[in-house]
Amino acid sequence: MVQEINPMLDLFLTRTNDTGDFKGEFLGKWLAAAALSCRYQENPALQGRVDQALERLLNATATNGYISTYEIGQEFKTWDVWIQKYVLLGLIAQFDQTRRLADLDAAKRSADYVLSRNGPGKLSIEEYGPPNHKGGCSFSILEPMVLLYERTGEKRYLDFAKYIVKSWSQPGKYTPNGIRLIENAESGTPLVESEVLHSYTSRSCFEGLCELYRATGKKRYLNACLKFAQIILRQELMITGSVSNHEMWYNGALEQTETLERPVETCATATWMKLCYQLLRLTGDSKWADRLEVSLYNNLLGAIMPKGEWWSYDSPLTGERLPSRQQGVSLSCCVASGPRGLLITPEWAVMSDAAGGPVVNLYAPGTASLILPNGKRLKIVQETSYPVTSLITLTLQPEAPASFVLKLRIPE
Repeated sequence: MVQEINPMLDLFLTRTNDTGDFKGEFLGKWLAAAALSCRYQENPALQGRVDQALERLLNATATNGYISTYEIGQEFKTWDVWIQKYVLLGLIAQFDQTRRLADLDAAKRSADYVLSRNGPGKLSIEEYGPPNHKGGCSFSILEPMVLLYERTGEKRYLDFAKYIVKSWSQPGKYTPNGIRLIENAESGTPLVESEVLHSYTSRSCFEGLCELYRATGKKRYLNACLKFAQIILRQELMITGSVSNHEMWYNGALEQTETLERPVETCATATWMKLCYQLLRLTGDSKWADRLEVSLYNNLLGAIMPKGEWWSYDSPLTGERLPSRQQGVSLSCCVASGPRGLLITPEWAVMSDAAGGPVVNLYAPGTASLILPNGKRLKIVQETSYPVTSLITLTLQPEAPASFVLKLRIPE
């Protein structure tokens, strides 16, 4: 609520991104976090701000439907596809929250312009991205492309997603053998030896691969995601539940006791948590909830200022966590990312398993409500001061008599 929206919007309304920067990502992140916030707790004032912002944005969209901070004719250069990823994620998140078809239609039109210019026989999706990211930033548009397929059933988005994953294993402009994300995960290649060294970017790609597994059921995709996450656990995850130094893979599990110049980017923390959330949903394995709990308490909450208005960029294991610098339009990438990591917490705190039964993953005071397999609503009320104490009282209130299995995570 405290962030200024107009500076973020102006980047899209004026399309004056001639410096090749990434600030256009902030608006999509804000829209996605706002959707999660309103899903968790009804907030007409926040939803009103979102609606006004989207009205201005969509009314100013180019005739070709593409929503960009780059001038017409300059699309897809440097950070444009990365920004487009967040535009699509923001619009899709708002559609999921409000069921407003205009948001989904806007996402489709903008994505269709990407498809019209990129792909087999056209531009290679990674060709004009930042060279030091080896195409990873542009490839990470995989996730919203699959989300669009899942919400529309329109096969062109799935085909484009498959093209992206195929491209990982093919020679590219920056990599003679491709970035080989799947093959490297399968072989256990250390992440410091990978082509995509930016930790947040590579995990964004695997978030998309999780979604592609959900859409296709292809086991290789899920297995690669699990192996990738296991490499992070062994080699990169620090004791506070996050990764990175200077935003990069760093052998953090081994190096965390040394002097790190810029350790643990908040964007990296939020993206690790979002990947763990994907794996928890896909596998039902409580160890991913264990990882989410550690990251939430020991890292993410320590990166937020007391009133929630700002976040740290880096989170050293010793010393001060300082408010992030601004990167333009009165924000930074981490101030935009932090809420997205925080606000998935209600989504994984209490879930339904594959059979529709309730699963309590996080012990915290509050109330959760879900629908049982018999179609009736169940309310679960928690009273606890965990993790200060281990006493947890759960009161189950089904609206009608019901038989079901209640699953409780035993914290690691």
